[in-house]
Amino acid sequence: MNIVLSPDNPPSLFGVYSDPLRDARRHTASIVYVVDVPLDVAPKAGDDATDVVLIALHDIDHRTFFVDHKTMLRDYRAAVTKGE
Repeated sequence: MNIVLSPDNPPSLFGVYSDPLRDARRHTASIVYVVDVPLDVAPKAGDDATDVVLIALHDIDHRTFFVDHKTMLRDYRAAVTKGE
C-alpha cells in the first residue's frame, strides 16, 4: 500500500486463507493482516490491485470482490463486531 507504518502500530495477523478451490486459476494462499491506517494517509494500490477504496463494513455484502476476498472481509467484520 506504499505507506510507512509506525513501530507503535504494527500489523497483526488476522488469518490464512488457503482453500485449494478459492481461485480457479491455481492454488494460492492469502495471509491477511490488520493495521490501523490514519485517516490522513492515502494508501496507493500496489502491483496486485488497481486501486484502494475505503468502504464501510456494512457495505461488504453489496460489493463485488476478487475470489474469496468477501469471505475475508466478512470474517473480519464478524471478529470486530462480536458482542455488539
